[in-house]
Amino acid sequence: MSFKVLHILDSYLPETMNWIDSILQSTASNCEHHIAARYHINDYNLQYPMVPGSLASKYPIPVYNKVLCSFLDISSSNRLHHYVIRESIDIIHFHFANTAIRQMQLIEKLKIPVLISFYGFDYEFLVKNKSGTLEAYQHLAHLGCRFIVEGRYSRNVLLEYGIPPGQISILHLLFSRNGNLKPINWQLPIRLIQAASFTEKKNQLALLEALQNRHAGRFQILLIGEPVDKNYYAEIKKQLVKKGNHSIRIMDKMTPVRYLHHLMKHHFAVNLSRRSKNYDTEGGCPIFIKDSLNLAKPVISTFHCDIPESVVHGFNGYLTDAMNVKSIEDTLDRVLQLSQKSYTNLCVNAFQSVNVNSLNNITGEELNKIYAACL
Repeated sequence: MSFKVLHILDSYLPETMNWIDSILQSTASNCEHHIAARYHINDYNLQYPMVPGSLASKYPIPVYNKVLCSFLDISSSNRLHHYVIRESIDIIHFHFANTAIRQMQLIEKLKIPVLISFYGFDYEFLVKNKSGTLEAYQHLAHLGCRFIVEGRYSRNVLLEYGIPPGQISILHLLFSRNGNLKPINWQLPIRLIQAASFTEKKNQLALLEALQNRHAGRFQILLIGEPVDKNYYAEIKKQLVKKGNHSIRIMDKMTPVRYLHHLMKHHFAVNLSRRSKNYDTEGGCPIFIKDSLNLAKPVISTFHCDIPESVVHGFNGYLTDAMNVKSIEDTLDRVLQLSQKSYTNLCVNAFQSVNVNSLNNITGEELNKIYAACL
């Protein structure tokens, strides 16, 4: 069965949000994809038809583009409605729940299946910080929308919000990264990498605080990401001054090719995710963690949201308490005690825990089934 799917999202920026292209590619053989985005990156060669009205923009999005876009939003519902009718779209797939709330009028007007994928801040942050969000989720469910989450934890969050279980589907976001099982030599310094925006929920600060003088010279740490939270990034900078005897580098957000290149050169991936003070969470499990496992990199992470469904403590990585710096410190000590054989076993387990599913395109299979169930 073939589907015409209109994907609605805030920004179509594949060079910085490579997961969205990976999702589209996973079902490319069964779907004709169309894009409706408020912004798309300048000079990007679009692979899919795009609804007129998207603003070409550089990244990060300039303030003047955001202001202009707010005016264009007024007419977006009618523009999208005409496009859906003209192109005979079968399914609308919203990426992030706030985009669906913004287009509530369109959903009420159209009588075609609607899917809403949750990814992070839309799980708890919006509900806690934006009035009317919970009621909007419940109304979307009443309209017959179906919701896509990443695992059992995130499914339970929506069940607690009153979303009927029959309208929630789990989609495992796992993409082939052409990984191979070639563990690098286990020798000091041990190279740790994290690729994530600098925000409280990504918890880079806890890793830096856990570093002790005895760790100096024994770890090399690379943090890749953009300073989304300026205050949090300032705390990171202060901590770097305190940890001047350690080898810690920060690099700006980069293309998927460069990011995967750096990931392959490191011993461990680190992602100590936590719930921030304003209730921002991962919701599911970061793509970075799954990419790392795909490239045979064991992961140091936390008991947060859906992460324990991918990282099994002592098997393909280590799980620790995101709020306990001493626990993270102890995990770093445990890593330093590994032998080449123990490290290689972790790498083999990391690779085998995801490789078959990524090669067999589990994401595409699951998403095609969800689309078919909608119709």
